[in-house]
Amino acid sequence: MAEAQRTCWIEQHDGEAVLHLGGAWRLAGLRDLSRQLGGPDGVLQGAPGAVDGAALQHIDTAAALLLLSAVQDAGADPAALPLTGFDARHARIVEVVRGRLGDTVA
Repeated sequence: MAEAQRTCWIEQHDGEAVLHLGGAWRLAGLRDLSRQLGGPDGVLQGAPGAVDGAALQHIDTAAALLLLSAVQDAGADPAALPLTGFDARHARIVEVVRGRLGDTVA
């Protein structure tokens, strides 16, 4: 049986926690993505120093909002959080949402 693709995990790089994203981040999977990110068993047990999207296959605006809200809840400043390894199309989606994050209501 093939191993399921990881959608998020933390790795230490130069003493800093980096949140890695992989697979498809879409509206249809938000519930599972939210569980993987937060809560007692979630990967975000503290503020990441960066987000790496090299293994990301797709991200939509709903998932980008979930991502940025989760890192903010973990203590990171979404406006200053470096994005590394992202495909230009995926980075644009995250940047559009990041630019409007202040307009969202909790």
